[in-house]
Amino acid sequence: MRTASSLLAGAKSRLVTAPRSRDWAEAAGMLVLLALAATGVSLWSEALQFDSSLPGLSGDPLSFLALAAVAVIVPSLAEELIFRGALQPARIHSWRALAGSGLSLAAFIVWHPVQVWTGWFTGQAVFLMPEFLAMAGLLGLACTISVHRSGSLSPAVAMHWVVVVAWKAGTSGSPS
Repeated sequence: MRTASSLLAGAKSRLVTAPRSRDWAEAAGMLVLLALAATGVSLWSEALQFDSSLPGLSGDPLSFLALAAVAVIVPSLAEELIFRGALQPARIHSWRALAGSGLSLAAFIVWHPVQVWTGWFTGQAVFLMPEFLAMAGLLGLACTISVHRSGSLSPAVAMHWVVVVAWKAGTSGSPS
């Protein structure tokens, strides 16, 4: 069993590990796949529709910049530190490590509805929708793979940030 200090040490190690250019290229490729999946979900689901007016971009540019700046910390860095930094094993070297990564991914997905159920300030009704949870699962899987392959949280934080900013800029954030 891992101790709290070993969990924090693992998170710190992944936070300070510098990714290689290959790691950034893989993250970019995974973002393209996530964008394709999000487009498919948007076309298939009436619950998650992209708003063509792009309120985050067509509105006040300072509000968009504030959103982008805050999203670096919450949720991107904070959630990646917890779910991929502390809870996820650094490398998959055994079935136990693979199971730990799976549990960390499941916890990441479940965290979204928990925010709604507990009244957490970032919780939104859309977090309860299966389509949203599927997309959160795909993002979590991409981040999990990235951290395992790179040993660094930076590409996962960047992917998480891009997805959140794109979602907030391109949707109304609620079901249509």
